[in-house]
Amino acid sequence: MQSLITLVLVLMPMFIGFAIPSNPTMTKLADTGLSYLVYLILALIGIELSQVEGLGNQVGEIALYVTVLSILTIGTGLFALMVFDHVRPWHAKNQASNLKSTASVSAVAWHKWFVS
Repeated sequence: MQSLITLVLVLMPMFIGFAIPSNPTMTKLADTGLSYLVYLILALIGIELSQVEGLGNQVGEIALYVTVLSILTIGTGLFALMVFDHVRPWHAKNQASNLKSTASVSAVAWHKWFVS
């Protein structure tokens, strides 16, 4: 039951964001309320972590999990962006000459630093 309550607290900002109309007053009120909700979630996480036995002995293992998860998340996101760029490349509406020269400079810099 506790994990269900935590899940509701974590997902609540997303549902509130979709539910509110684009009224500036409501947006400001939702922003303030969601900021307080973040503090509440962090406090609950801190309370739950304080109840874990031998947390100090598990710091190395937790750091390893966080590192691997971060690398996998960032790597998967970058790979998905590369695939998306290959499938649906971005085309500028106005082809300005300075954009072409900037792109070629970045290509030369990429080749110089990462390929050579």
